Formats: sequence, C-alpha cells, structure tokens
Amino acid sequence: MKQKFKQLKAYLNRKNKLILLNPKTYEEKFALSINNRNSILVGIVFTLLFGFIFYLVISYTSLKRFIPGFPKNASELYEIDKNNQIKINKLDTKNKNRELWITNLQNILNEEDSILLKDINDTLIKDSTFDYKKVVFERIKEDSALRKKVVEYNSSNKNSIVRSILVSILKYEKPHEGKIIGRKTGALHQAKFEAPYKSKVRTAMEGTVISKSDNSLVLQHQNNIVSVYQNFTDVSPKVGDELSRGTKIGIVKDTMFQFQIWYKGVSVPVDAFEDL
Repeated sequence: MKQKFKQLKAYLNRKNKLILLNPKTYEEKFALSINNRNSILVGIVFTLLFGFIFYLVISYTSLKRFIPGFPKNASELYEIDKNNQIKINKLDTKNKNRELWITNLQNILNEEDSILLKDINDTLIKDSTFDYKKVVFERIKEDSALRKKVVEYNSSNKNSIVRSILVSILKYEKPHEGKIIGRKTGALHQAKFEAPYKSKVRTAMEGTVISKSDNSLVLQHQNNIVSVYQNFTDVSPKVGDELSRGTKIGIVKDTMFQFQIWYKGVSVPVDAFEDL
C-alpha cells in the first residue's frame, strides 16, 4: 500500500515542460514547467469555468429555446401551468368521489343507509334472477339538501378567500367603468362590461404580463391570482412587462369588454368581485 502511495506521489510531482520555439531559428520563445498535480487542478478549474460560462449563455440568451421541452415563451409556460392545475383539480375530484363511494359503502354495510343490505339479501334468496347490478342506492331528500348546502358553503368560502386577496393584498379596482351585463360564457365565469367604443381599459391589479394577442392580455398576480382581459384593441404592453394597478392597456374595439379572474387554475364567479 505504501509503495502504491509513493508511486502516486511521484506521478503527481513529475514535471512536464511546455516550450514554444521559433520554427526557423529554434529560439525559445516561451517555457512553462508544471507537474501533473497542477495540470489536474488547472484542468478542473477550466472545466468549471467553461461550465459556468455555458450555463450563463444558455440561461440568459435565446439559445435556451432550442433545448427540447423548454417553453418557448411565457404564454406557453402559462398554458402548461394551467393544464397542470386542471389535471390536479380532476385528480382531487376523483379522490373525493372515491372517498364518498367508500363512505356510502360503509353506511350500506352498517345498515345506516336508506336501503338496507338485509333487504337486498332477502331479495336475492327469493329471486335468483334478480340483477343486483341494477340496484340504485338512493338517498333521502334531506340528505340531498344537506349535500347541496355543503357545496354552496364550500363555494361561498372559496369566494370569500378570493375577495379577501383581491381587497387586502392586490387592492383590486374594476378594469372598466361600464356596467356588467353578462356573467358567463358557457361554463366559464366571465364579466361582460357594457363599454362605449374606444373607451379605456385599465389593469385591475398590479401584475406581470404572461400572455398577449391582438385583442387579449393575461396578467399573473400574487397568491395564485390570474386576470384575463379580452375583446379590446391597441394592446400596448409586452410579455414580461410589470404593470401597476390602473395602467392603461388598450381601448374597447366595439361595445363589449370581457374580463375574468382565475384562482389556482379555477375560474372565479363574477359575484366574488362584482361589487368590489
């Protein structure tokens, strides 16, 4: 073991000399003596330096767009995040439904449901042709009313959280002074403002532009809030611009301006911010 250590030490201390000569006169122009240990250290330093420079070039230039899978712009990144939020919400709903199914099954097994397990067993014994797959476990009206109240409570509680964020943290102001004449487009919550032609559209909250088109703008705000402005023109901000509350971003192109607020990837009902 000591012999190998001595050989390694001798190898590291072995010196090499780099000489630059004039090809015609063979005059020595430059000479550098360096041992193997220093050569390894220099190689490591150059490797780290090259890696750092490569990282800076990729991170702060447009070359990063050529990396497979890297978002091309903030708009694509927003779409990816939005799709992920939708998938998470679907998984959450699926888990809640599974838990509800298990709870209902436990109630049935404990004979606490509106249909008793004993009644089904008696029917199976009396009639062998009975198709148990067609049995529908219906709950009483009081139970359905309670479920409706729970859903309404959860929705109201979530709207209260959004209102609190808009008022206390983001200092929300209406993006347009027109009257709201519509609150939905299909299943999507959307405030439709009655707006005079070429009237000004302003930012409702401080935020950063993450997407834009010829007639729309999307801003990201604190606390997972996203605002969407649609159906207006002369959209002046650019993606990446940080806008303060009340900044003019364009003008209404006809007589209707549309506005949405999203919280954690879910469209917020207009009632949550209409009277702020």
